[in-house]
Amino acid sequence: MLLYPNQENWVGYFLQESSTPEKAFESIWDNFLMIKHQNWVYFRLKPGCKIFKSLPTKAYNPGLNYGDMVSIYPDAELDFAWSSDGKNTGIPKKSETYSYEVKADYTPIYLELKPDTDITEVAVFCDSLCKGRSLVQDGSAMIRAYLTFSFREGGKNLMFELLHKNGEREVVSQYYVYEKSVKTMLKRTINTEEQRNLYCISLRERGNSKIAPGQKIELNINTTNKKTESDIITVQVEFILPETEDAKVEIFNIKGQKIKTLFDGVAHSGKNLLVWNGIDDVNQAVGSGIYFSRITTAHEETSKKLMLLK
Repeated sequence: MLLYPNQENWVGYFLQESSTPEKAFESIWDNFLMIKHQNWVYFRLKPGCKIFKSLPTKAYNPGLNYGDMVSIYPDAELDFAWSSDGKNTGIPKKSETYSYEVKADYTPIYLELKPDTDITEVAVFCDSLCKGRSLVQDGSAMIRAYLTFSFREGGKNLMFELLHKNGEREVVSQYYVYEKSVKTMLKRTINTEEQRNLYCISLRERGNSKIAPGQKIELNINTTNKKTESDIITVQVEFILPETEDAKVEIFNIKGQKIKTLFDGVAHSGKNLLVWNGIDDVNQAVGSGIYFSRITTAHEETSKKLMLLK
């Protein structure tokens, strides 16, 4: 990406491996006047002078982690990239469209747009108030969102306004949010009550995101057979969906014959938990052995083996 001289250039760090400032900015180490992080600052009074550090404590070890943002003030125009796999943000110039209050603390939001987008600028809104914006570069935007949360008022949902090249504005209230706990994108709305340190969001169609390592259905089987107070053996079947949609979960025997429909209806995004008690569709107990659980949606189908022991 291009860094403009003698002005603030905001860049997002999206490499999985943490780094020291010296290593991360090795290629431009001789050409910056200041590199400012939320927790530390490296600066020099003029080009070629000694580098100074501003740290919160003497014991603090400055570094860069996934999702961090820094502002860079170079003394010359520079072409900069973390690596071939790194994601970089645009260079926010003063917006003529959106205004908001800048605060000391902010929440980084990495927003991935649809391929070949004509969107030039993105703003985040909370309770009808703009909380940050960013120019779009290479199909993505990095927003410094100045969010506040009051337990008295409760959480507020975040919406995004997309400014198209022709001046039209588009409001998006639902989007795919990367959930680290389940390693997939879930379609939902962010609420400020969550108070996360970082959000990775995609406006692309399901399964076409470059943020998440995968967006397929996840099917988990708890093969630990549990006996209830009524001496009934149960097996837990858990499945994770990227979005709320119709789903069917069925149990098959080793011959491929369907013996039980565990679920057939609308399943919510995220984790869904079912329990099979070893009873088939005609209310008869089946024997111990190997069975298969299969989940089917309009987009895909996946199955896993389970063992029923009595």
